[in-house]
Formats: sequence, C-alpha cells, structure tokens
Amino acid sequence: MDTDACSIKTYNLKNMKEAYMKVTVEQIRSEIQKVLLLRDEELQELKDDESLEKYGLNSVLLVQFVVQLERTFGIEVNEEEIDEENFGTITAIANYIHKAKKGS
Repeated sequence: MDTDACSIKTYNLKNMKEAYMKVTVEQIRSEIQKVLLLRDEELQELKDDESLEKYGLNSVLLVQFVVQLERTFGIEVNEEEIDEENFGTITAIANYIHKAKKGS
C-alpha cells in the first residue's frame, strides 16, 4: 500500500470516529435533557466539558441516566466506573461510551 492510500485510510478512520463521536454527543445531550428535564435553551447553553452537577445531576439521577445510556448504546457500565471522571461531563461520557463500544 502506498503512502497516499495509507493517508486516505487514516483520514477516513479519523472522520468516522469524529462522526461517531458527534452522533454520540447528540444522543447523550438528548438523554441528559430527558433525565434532568432541561429546557431547549438550557441544553443549548450546556457545554460538552461543563460539569453536569451544575445542571442538577445528582447520584440518584446519575443511576437513572446510566441505565438509560446502557439501553441506548448497548453497553454495560460497571458500578465502580460510575464516577466524575467517566460521567462528569458530556465529553467524558462520550469517551467512556466510545471505549465501551470499542471493547465489546
């Protein structure tokens, strides 16, 4: 395989990952809106790297949210993994889901 073909393949894989992450983020935002009962304006203001606690995500709602994510994305979340690092922001959740899907 020549260098150009390798570059195209790498570029296509990168674009596919970015497209997947974009879809994932939009789905996560939709699920967050349902669980936290956010208005459209609030959802639009929510930044992907902003703490979800600011919008009312507490431990009880987080469990409900994780169950919904498991259903939506067909993943299984271990109880030990439910923490701020994995579920504190939309970006963290998208990364977690991406890794979980990749591992399955």
